[in-house]
Amino acid sequence: MSLLRLEGVRKGFRRGREEVLALDGVDLCLDAGDFTALVGPSGSGKSTLLHLAGGLDKPDAGRILLEDRDLSTLSAGERAQLRRRQVGFVFQFFHLIPTLTVAENVELPLILDGARSGNGRVGDLLDRVGLSHRTDHLPGELSGGEMQRAAIARALVARPKLLLADEPTGNLYSSTGAEILDLLCQQVLEEGTALLMVTHDRAAATRAKHMLHLRDGQLASR
Repeated sequence: MSLLRLEGVRKGFRRGREEVLALDGVDLCLDAGDFTALVGPSGSGKSTLLHLAGGLDKPDAGRILLEDRDLSTLSAGERAQLRRRQVGFVFQFFHLIPTLTVAENVELPLILDGARSGNGRVGDLLDRVGLSHRTDHLPGELSGGEMQRAAIARALVARPKLLLADEPTGNLYSSTGAEILDLLCQQVLEEGTALLMVTHDRAAATRAKHMLHLRDGQLASR
């Protein structure tokens, strides 16, 4: 059984009087421990696919199944709960809350899910991503690479089965980007997490086990 499965997924948007078809009958399977890179030109629908896969949006047609649960049949609250417990997001622009410390940002998914204090888990992750010395710092006091490592720790804190990364190295120097990719690959290998990564970076894409190209709303293997 695939961890994530997209079947005939179609998604369009209105741009003035024009309808733009971002995804046109997309099929995709992702198993536990898979690392798949999604490449394609800007505006081709890559981020749209990630948002749909994580239940942030609904398709116009087709099905999206996470562990055989059809996301379109779930309420907004049920999808939010599923995201908190099974899906981790790593965004290009980090999306850390500026008034919270690094530790508080990382712990936030657990708090929102009503979990007991996750200080031990948070501390372990911050040590793992090399930020144990930044625990009480605010995001504005961090470098870009440090903010991205904090964002990865936050994405991993609930032990998600599926990790969705949108240009995780896009705003980083090449050396820092390589460190971020090492962290993501380590998560896949050690925890069996399924990783779907959108990237324009060809070097980053070659780290993946599978590479898919999105063009004109459809996927093709590379």
